[in-house]
Amino acid sequence: MPGQPKIERVVATVRFSHPIDTVSLEKRIKLEYLRKDSLVEKKAPLSYTVAYDGMRSEAYITSDVLAIPPKDSRVVLKIEKGFRSSRGGRGSDSEPQTEISVPGMFTYFRSNGMRIEIVRNERVEPEQVLMLEFTAPVHSDEVQKKLAV
Repeated sequence: MPGQPKIERVVATVRFSHPIDTVSLEKRIKLEYLRKDSLVEKKAPLSYTVAYDGMRSEAYITSDVLAIPPKDSRVVLKIEKGFRSSRGGRGSDSEPQTEISVPGMFTYFRSNGMRIEIVRNERVEPEQVLMLEFTAPVHSDEVQKKLAV
């Protein structure tokens, strides 16, 4: 979660064209954690909570806390057909599904790249700035200790 690097969760936003019947949606949500241990992929149901925006046109599905797995893993979110609008009508015939990557311990933290940009200082003079991008939060003090330019 942003601001809490030791707490990892999957957060999925699902948007609807009409206000959703929350009961019909929540009983159709399936969240599975697929982890690779050695050569075998293990499936396990994952607990979650659901929150909604004020109009109930967006659902925010948040998984329980995930430990960083040894190898890259996946979370599969599936909504079974039959969910419907709170305004009535027939249920949906579609079964939306998506996969979310969960980085493993060896891919969780890495550098995504770097670039040099020209910016203006407080005296409006141009200066070169090195921009570093990482896959997880990092303290700038720690990076400065390890950086040689």
